[in-house]
Amino acid sequence: MPEPVLPSTPSRPAAHRSHAVDVLARGLRPLLLVVPLYVLVVGYLGWAFVGASTQARDAAGDGVFPRTLLGMPVLEGFALDGRFGVHVGWGTLVLLVLPALLGAVAGAVVIARAQGGRR
Repeated sequence: MPEPVLPSTPSRPAAHRSHAVDVLARGLRPLLLVVPLYVLVVGYLGWAFVGASTQARDAAGDGVFPRTLLGMPVLEGFALDGRFGVHVGWGTLVLLVLPALLGAVAGAVVIARAQGGRR
C-alpha cells in the first residue's frame, strides 16, 4: 500500500517537490523588490515628463527646464523658437536599469544560498 502524501508545511515539504522547485520558488522572491521599484520609477518618470513638458509649453520665451533626481539629469524640458519638447538624460537609463540589477543580484544571492547547503 502506498504511503499517503501529507500537505506541505515549511518544516515538512511535500514529497513530490524537488530541490529545483524550491530554489526556483525562492529565486522569485526578488520580484517583490523589483516590481515596486519599477512602479516607483515609472511613476516618477511620468510625473517628471509632465512637469517638464508643461513648464516648457507655458514658457514665455526660450528656456531649458531640467528634472533631476539625486543630481542625475533625468529629463530636460526645452522651449526654442515657439517649439517645446523633452530630452531624455542619462539618469533615465540609470533609473530603468538599477531595479533590474538589484533583482538579478538578489536572485543570485538567493540561489547561491540554496545551493550552498547542498554541497
